[in-house]
Amino acid sequence: MPSDPADADRTPLRTPPEDRTVPELLRFGVVNLDKPAGPSSHQVSAWIRDAINEGLSALDPEGEPIDGVAHSGTLDPKVTGCLPALTGTATRAAQVFLEGRKEYVAVLELHADAPDDFRDVVAEFEAEIYQKPPRKSAVTRRLRSRTIDDLDVLAIDGRQVLL
Repeated sequence: MPSDPADADRTPLRTPPEDRTVPELLRFGVVNLDKPAGPSSHQVSAWIRDAINEGLSALDPEGEPIDGVAHSGTLDPKVTGCLPALTGTATRAAQVFLEGRKEYVAVLELHADAPDDFRDVVAEFEAEIYQKPPRKSAVTRRLRSRTIDDLDVLAIDGRQVLL
């Protein structure tokens, strides 16, 4: 029962997530996929779309397939990592993900054990930097600026550093 009588006649825009059926979740959702090295982000998105549509046809034969899947950022084919993909009508929110802040975890392998001042050197990279994607890249090769707000050394084990 709504707490405000004025809300009594309002219909919710969407069923609460906990009450949605699996087909409803698949038609408006986010899939966080650990992208393997090899395929492009676009190719992985197509695989997700095809897998979801196959599942939807089994779960809801009368229902419509999803039109598309939008990934929220490009990971080059050689790169592994989390690739958030928006399904069906959720693709409209892709721009929010593209413009949002991102956080990465990486393992850096050095040629020798990390020097004593390694943490201080890493801290110097917290700034605006300029980068140009490599020749073989899924994004346009143009100089762009990026701001590194926080760069922490999480662990050091000999030549390997967790950032």
